[in-house]
Amino acid sequence: MIRRVLWSAASALFGILLLSVATIDDVPALVSLCLAALAILTVARPAIGLMILGTLVPIATWIGRTWDGSLAWPEVVVVAFLFGYTARQAVLSPRGRADALMLAIYATIALAAASLSVEWLVLGGTIGKAALESLVRELASGGYFVGDGGFAGLDAAMRLIEGLLLAHAGVSLARAQPEVARRVVTVVVIGAAAASALNVWRVWLAALRLDSPVIGFLGYLLTLRLNVHYGDINAAGSYFLMALPPAVALARAASAWRWTLPALLIAVSLVLSGSRAAILAGIVTGGIIWLIKYAEERRAPVGIRSAAVIALIGAVACVGVSYVALYRNLTPTATALRVRAEYTRISAEMLATRPIFGIGIGQYPARLLEFATPTLMAIYPAPHENAHNNFLQILAELGIAGFAAFICVLGIATTRMRPLWQSVGSTIVGRSACAGVLAFVLTWLSGHPLLVDAPAFSFWLLFGTLTGWGTAIASSGLSETPLRNGASGRAGWERGTVAALLVVLVASIPVRAERGLGEANLEHVGIGVSQWQPEKDGVEYRLGGASSVVFIPSYASAVEIPLRAAATGSSLRVEVYLDGRAADVVTVHPEGWYRFVLQVPHHGEGTRFRSLELRVIDGSARPETDLLMIGKVRPRG
Repeated sequence: MIRRVLWSAASALFGILLLSVATIDDVPALVSLCLAALAILTVARPAIGLMILGTLVPIATWIGRTWDGSLAWPEVVVVAFLFGYTARQAVLSPRGRADALMLAIYATIALAAASLSVEWLVLGGTIGKAALESLVRELASGGYFVGDGGFAGLDAAMRLIEGLLLAHAGVSLARAQPEVARRVVTVVVIGAAAASALNVWRVWLAALRLDSPVIGFLGYLLTLRLNVHYGDINAAGSYFLMALPPAVALARAASAWRWTLPALLIAVSLVLSGSRAAILAGIVTGGIIWLIKYAEERRAPVGIRSAAVIALIGAVACVGVSYVALYRNLTPTATALRVRAEYTRISAEMLATRPIFGIGIGQYPARLLEFATPTLMAIYPAPHENAHNNFLQILAELGIAGFAAFICVLGIATTRMRPLWQSVGSTIVGRSACAGVLAFVLTWLSGHPLLVDAPAFSFWLLFGTLTGWGTAIASSGLSETPLRNGASGRAGWERGTVAALLVVLVASIPVRAERGLGEANLEHVGIGVSQWQPEKDGVEYRLGGASSVVFIPSYASAVEIPLRAAATGSSLRVEVYLDGRAADVVTVHPEGWYRFVLQVPHHGEGTRFRSLELRVIDGSARPETDLLMIGKVRPRG
């Protein structure tokens, strides 16, 4: 009964989010119908839905720009799939009790959801019930997917929860239908090749403007750092590294030369990313694990075709290593190492303040300045940054409890994938896909690809599918290490541990929220805005779209906010709403900053912060999010 209620609640949440897409003006009705069709198809044939997801997620942002470039299109597609999948889970009868891996996934989801609940309770206590209800309505009417900033805690928590649910789907489907796993690996390679082709095409279009396009094209490939799908180029490097080993494995298969071009395209995009972490992780994984494992288990000599493919991809990889190490990355290696050492220290100090449940999911950038030293700001002046290490960020934000649950997911899944490394009942494609997943995880040590939608979702999808594939091989008796009862999750202590954790977790929420209320600082928090941008004319700012919300302290009798139109030659009229009520209308220009001053009337609600909404009247019909430049709020007592 509890299982059905929880799956039904999840389905209702994803259903509300999916319906909100249809309310966005720039999204055609046909697109909404296609998303609904994906959800319905997933209910009936979830394996097909999973394969569609593997193909669409990497290029969803590029496709979505046709209609509205401000939406988080990879997440839109994932939400459509998860609406169908959670609805299916709510009506299906469970096949036995949850095993150890599923319990670890549920525990991690619960910890992330509890952390988000604490943040929302704190937010409601600081801005008031009316402002919080207005925010929820805005999110439920399309605001959730709009913009590239938004409420950091919600964004981070949902990305992790959605990713873990994708892993759940991959495990369940591949375990029941092992043939699905290879198809999923294939479509992941197809999606990566399509994303790579768009990168190469963009470089070629730039080269066509030169007198010698071919020479210019080759020069760009060896000097540019580029990814057309999202801004985090290092995360793109992690993603293309993950897709490269299975692509090479497909190209090595007999009569499979058609896969050589996709493998080369993916290798080129890996080089274009210029990611030192990805190149190093690729060398470690490919050179030590994948190639050695292959050499140990092969039963026949390598054919001429296979040797040619390996040599070709190896040559591309060598070129990538040389240029990334020497020419491609503007930040010196020594400086990058110093920055990461500083972030390691900061993460440890954050953890010390909240060792059990962490500082709150998504809160690392917001609280960075509380722990940053002048040394860090001097060598890397980014006041709102992530930890440059996914492991450390999860540890700081979710504490020891969240980190332990997360590591359990990885550890148990790694054990389940072990049969894929064995020659009996496995294939080179499965082993290579495991190598790609391992390489992706290794890049977490100096990067944060899990904080970017497209690579994070692709990872969890492939991760779960490979885990289910390995479990199916072990259960079939083809593996040299068959699944034991303890590994199947039937031990009562596992369920007891998770149940005790959930009791403690629920009991801790009000205590953590009360403590957070005493320390909450929303002075520089914004909703519907980007991360902080470099200074322009001496003013640090964030970019806002048609509607943005900032917060002001209740004690202020007046506030000053620098405002400026983002687009050259285009003035904007901006309506200002205080606590949901119209307060002023101003016109801002792109030529310089307008120092907007608002007199704030006293109110007796007892909240510590009040919401200030900025609505761009002239730009509300445009798809761009970068309409308004918003500086820091300066309160006057």
